[in-house]
Amino acid sequence: MKERLKKQFDAEYDEVKEPYNALKAELDEQSKRNKSAFDDMDDEQRFAIEGFRPGLYVRIELEYVPVEFIDHFNPTVPYILGGLLPGEQNLGFVQVRVKKHRWYDRILKSRDPLIISCGWRRFQTVVVYSIQDHNLRNRFIKYTPQNMFCQGTFWAPLVAQNTGFVAVQSVDEKIEGFRIAATGAVLAMDKSVQVEGFRIAATGAVLAMDKSVQVVKKLKLVGEPFDIHKNTAFIKGMFNSHLEVARFQGALIKTVSGIRGFIKKPHRQNEGAFRATFEDKIKMSDIVFLRSWATVPLPKFYTPVTDKLLPPIEKWIGMKTVGRLRHELGIRVNDNTDSHYRPVQKPEYVTGQLFIPKKLQRDLPYDLKPKGDVEAVKASYIAKKFKQPELIQKHTAVILEPHESRAKQLMDMLQTVSADVKEKADKAADIRKRKHQKELAEINEKREKKRKETQKTICRTLSKREKYRVKTALDEIKM
Repeated sequence: MKERLKKQFDAEYDEVKEPYNALKAELDEQSKRNKSAFDDMDDEQRFAIEGFRPGLYVRIELEYVPVEFIDHFNPTVPYILGGLLPGEQNLGFVQVRVKKHRWYDRILKSRDPLIISCGWRRFQTVVVYSIQDHNLRNRFIKYTPQNMFCQGTFWAPLVAQNTGFVAVQSVDEKIEGFRIAATGAVLAMDKSVQVEGFRIAATGAVLAMDKSVQVVKKLKLVGEPFDIHKNTAFIKGMFNSHLEVARFQGALIKTVSGIRGFIKKPHRQNEGAFRATFEDKIKMSDIVFLRSWATVPLPKFYTPVTDKLLPPIEKWIGMKTVGRLRHELGIRVNDNTDSHYRPVQKPEYVTGQLFIPKKLQRDLPYDLKPKGDVEAVKASYIAKKFKQPELIQKHTAVILEPHESRAKQLMDMLQTVSADVKEKADKAADIRKRKHQKELAEINEKREKKRKETQKTICRTLSKREKYRVKTALDEIKM
């Protein structure tokens, strides 16, 4: 049994690995042929024909190297020599998928300088963050979101797609904690600025390269009506000139109450006002919004990190963030009083009196007819009928006529009989309800008992089948 399984496994494994084995054998055969053919040649002839073999030590001479690089050369720091493709020499806007590192204790702000190690380059640039909507619109965001990816756009040399990168905020701060090095990136440290935390600010990958990328942000224009004629209204305060109105002619607008409309033509007398048509009549208290999108300018800033051209004592600083400059220079943020929270004072809403014409009141059902205050109507009716004050009417004894007394006595008797019949009916219904609940409880108890018995039977059958299957498998292995 075991030999049969081993043969089957070997056959499947050899069948899967057959193309790889054939290619490997072909490469080995070609390597042996090359070695036998070039054995009689000297090294110069072999280098001219087949090039430099892997594992050889070579000497490379570089031209136009800055003299500072030689003067401040540090042999303790390794250098990696690489090459750039012709397409990677051009500059353009690079779109990346970026995520703030979860160990970095600060969020990243748009238009703040960031030092990026991508491919063979280390450079400082200004990143603008955005989020792509479902309609492929890149919407500008001021800060990176927490624990999720966003898109970033910056001006840098073009690189291949899916190239990973590592970003740090600065390289001249002393960070107490972990430190990650990327390909071609040697991060320097300085004791002049001490900040405790994690150095790696963000990581990500390159998505695309495009010089015509567009990032937009939401712009809400607000106006208010100054004249209303049915579904047509004249709006002011949204634009400043007729030229701006003509630019947005036909644009969709909306009121706070949700009534939609669109811009028609500019107003002749008022500069910046326009005529708009809505799907329903609006009020003078409504506020009209125009939702639009404004293009965000993308800065073209790129500078390579030249820390290897500086003495070991000096550290490369580069552009500093606005927050760091304010902290070093002791400049406080401008306090805008309009941005402060104020206590909300809502005016008391006074409902207007509903006026219903008498003709319409006659046609309405009784439930929808205006009743008003019943007590006030009753008091006014009695006062008009008897021409007496309400206090006198309240304490005046009412003496019934003989026929009125008999009618009142009959009504009292009928009400007593009705109450007695209702009480008996309620008691009978209560008895039936309790009896029905008792029957339901008995039925549920029998049903639960039957379910448990069925479940035990099924489990017992499955257990027997499992034991039989295990026993059969063991017998086959022993054979």
